[in-house]
Amino acid sequence: MFFILFISLYNEVMKITKKMYHTLYLALAAQKVGHVSAHDLSQVTAIYPEIIAEAFSLFNPLITLDLHENLKPLLSELKVYLIEQKVGMKTQEKHIKADPLDGVTLTGYIYDTMTIGGLLDRTLDLSIKQLKQLKKLVIKTIKEKSK
Repeated sequence: MFFILFISLYNEVMKITKKMYHTLYLALAAQKVGHVSAHDLSQVTAIYPEIIAEAFSLFNPLITLDLHENLKPLLSELKVYLIEQKVGMKTQEKHIKADPLDGVTLTGYIYDTMTIGGLLDRTLDLSIKQLKQLKKLVIKTIKEKSK
């Protein structure tokens, strides 16, 4: 009675995810031997054999009865399932930070940061970030003028 309760509680905690199917596929495909059981796969993936058997029961329900059943023939079905679900196949989009200096001219930047009421503030102390931005704008202006 306690064992059944434990297994049911464990299954609630350990959900079979698409990522787990992808991990099982990679581990199963990497095995060179002809017979790979749930026990063998659990040693490679660190997932309990019962959970592996439950994951493969989607393709063959009898696997849950015998944990020493060969999982290698189910590799093609698992591959088709992963392609349908598109797990691990998508590429991540690269996020490029927008340049805060786009469309800003050197004179506009100087006017915005270094003037007070149109007069140049001689007591202004620029931060390192502002100096780097100013340097970028100077280099950009020199490149434009030299063309």
